Amino acid sequence: MYFIGSSEERSDIRINVPDLINDIHCIITTTSGTPDSEPKVYLTDASQYGTYLNMSLVGEGKSTIRPGYLTVKTTKREIASGSQSSVYLAYDKRRPSRQLACKVTNIRKEPFFGASRLGLYKRELEILKGNKHPNIISLVAAHKTQEHGFVFLPLYYGGDLQECQYSCNTMDEDLAMHFMQQLFAGLKYIHGKQIIHCDLKPGNVLLSERLEDKPRLIITDFGHAMNEADKPTTWPEDWGTPAYRAPEMVKLQEFSCKVDCWAAGIIFYQLLEGVHPFAVFEGKESLDSAILPAEIQFSSAVLESVSQKSRDLVSQLTAKDHCQRPQMRDVVSSDSLAEDASFLREQEWWFGEKKPSPPTQRLALEEGGVAWLKECRDPSHHDTVLTIKE
Repeated sequence: MYFIGSSEERSDIRINVPDLINDIHCIITTTSGTPDSEPKVYLTDASQYGTYLNMSLVGEGKSTIRPGYLTVKTTKREIASGSQSSVYLAYDKRRPSRQLACKVTNIRKEPFFGASRLGLYKRELEILKGNKHPNIISLVAAHKTQEHGFVFLPLYYGGDLQECQYSCNTMDEDLAMHFMQQLFAGLKYIHGKQIIHCDLKPGNVLLSERLEDKPRLIITDFGHAMNEADKPTTWPEDWGTPAYRAPEMVKLQEFSCKVDCWAAGIIFYQLLEGVHPFAVFEGKESLDSAILPAEIQFSSAVLESVSQKSRDLVSQLTAKDHCQRPQMRDVVSSDSLAEDASFLREQEWWFGEKKPSPPTQRLALEEGGVAWLKECRDPSHHDTVLTIKE
């Protein structure tokens, strides 16, 4: 325990500034560390004048914890790529079993469909910083250079929902509903924050583990996401994935979070049928012409094996008129989609979870493949976001 203040007799660290520093201004205490964790350091504000930590007022009589530090390494192993970014394997140097995904975006590249790459990076970063839900991807760390933006995200080992659907073709209704419950819960969360995902599809839905019968689902890739408050008046042309665009997107009309509801309905259909409802149409123009007039129909096999409630939900979510589609808060509040499942209470290791990743599912690190090394803050609770320390 260390006392900081103006008192010559009582202070371990003396700062003698009259009318600004109290006799005992603040107190620093620490807990013992373990082989798996660093000691925790607390600062308690004992002053009347106020104590600030990293430009934030602690408050008289209150304590705050100093985040620890993570040593992050990125490798040259690419694990995913898209139109805007590439994703590489990263890990904690001290505990390599703690692995991350590093999303790298060239922020100086030419605009993406008229939008500044830097602007898109900043918007996605702000959305990720606020995400604190088990079914929504969360930010672990971020760093920016003049050329690139680096976003560190959780690394999940279960692949994505598209791979899962391909491997089993049609899903039984119970498993499909297990996934959709989580998808709906995640969408309800972001829609409650006035965020529209704008590119919901099975490839942007990750699964936590490959070996579990019913893994946790995580909605990812907020590169196209928008805030309701600053979205454009009409849907931007060529924005999002054509096969999952709602009719109002195809028509480049005014849109809302219900474009995500449409995509969720298409995904639900896909899980039950094993194919996309417009799979026979190739090319954007052909898809657009199919999306506008067609009513989504189930096969006779699904009509026989899937409950009326699930079929009705697909129909409601894929209503051509967006006013007829339910809000996610209405879908999740229904009796069959309660939010009390255990997967909604899970935590990650960077938020204090003690369970390590299964050794059999860790991705192998490539020796000599280190691109660069930085220090970054390790959050000790949900309200702290990592930032790279220069």
